[in-house]
Amino acid sequence: MGREVVLLGAVLGVLVGLAALYAYTPAVEFSVLSTGPTGLSELTSTYRPLVALDTSYLAKLEPPGYAYLVIRGSELNRGGLAPLAEFLAGGGLVIASGTPTFLSSLLRYLNASIEVGEAIVYDSIRNYGSRLYPVGYSPTCNATVVAYLPRYVVSYGDAEVLAYTSDFSYADLDGDGYMDLGEPEGSFPLALAVSIDGGRLVVVTSPYAFTNELLDHNLQFLDCLTSGRRLVVDQSEVARDPLQRARLVVATGGASEYSVVALVAVAALVAYTVLREW
Repeated sequence: MGREVVLLGAVLGVLVGLAALYAYTPAVEFSVLSTGPTGLSELTSTYRPLVALDTSYLAKLEPPGYAYLVIRGSELNRGGLAPLAEFLAGGGLVIASGTPTFLSSLLRYLNASIEVGEAIVYDSIRNYGSRLYPVGYSPTCNATVVAYLPRYVVSYGDAEVLAYTSDFSYADLDGDGYMDLGEPEGSFPLALAVSIDGGRLVVVTSPYAFTNELLDHNLQFLDCLTSGRRLVVDQSEVARDPLQRARLVVATGGASEYSVVALVAVAALVAYTVLREW
């Protein structure tokens, strides 16, 4: 009897532990499940997008009908970048945002004529309450664009500038947070577009333009960019964490976190019944 009790306790402990970890693990930055300022739950509620756990998902789509939004902090490897290139070649639209590390990996792979640097662009005059939030304008979309910590575009060749900051902006090249003599001043790109094979790549220099904190201010701009295409949101970086991936699978499958806990409780009850009869 003692062995059965120990075994039952171990099974129940594992099941309850997994349920607790799942239910109380917070969603992370750029997650469609996160309700925090850097999450994408508002985007999910507004657009009801398709959710891609990795870029191979693109092979299921007819590119001309879709806009693929990818926001990442880390770079994509060649295996992750190849489906994006194929999607663009088929006439798809990719809206890319994130850190310079990610954007550089993407732009190099696609041989795009845009280089995004590490320096941050500030605006002490035209901003959303702080110089960290420059307020720009898109003549293409006739819309204001609010950015948080946008990056300085080093070069962009023949790329089309879709949105830019005001003339009061400056690029903080030395990273001290202030405008120093010799640092660039004036209007800087917030979003650019370039044709890639048969598709279109849009680069947004702030990772946070479409997150919960700023989405309301940029809805008109995002609507203009997607131009009626069905939105697909990339979650490949979020899904690298097994628990986050499980949350995404359950959520995109139409289930809730409570159902997962209930399922674990049922499994525990079944395990108890089986072990009691053993």
